[in-house]
Amino acid sequence: MALVREFDPSVGEVLMDSNAIHRTFLNIVSNAIDAWFYDTGIDISHSGIVRTARADGNMIRFEVTDNGSGMSCVVRAKL
Repeated sequence: MALVREFDPSVGEVLMDSNAIHRTFLNIVSNAIDAWFYDTGIDISHSGIVRTARADGNMIRFEVTDNGSGMSCVVRAKL
């Protein structure tokens, strides 16, 4: 398993609620890692990427991706 950070250096320092960002990413990344343990039937080395990038205007885009099998239809229906 691997978790990779790809932070855009052009973002630089920003003023934001660091506790809220930390909690948000901790939840998202923890969910992905937890799901890897239940990802049966595929023979891959699980990995995830956390990215930042500048977006239009004065915005920052955060992106979290992984190579897991994704949510089942039942789980998606509950969302």
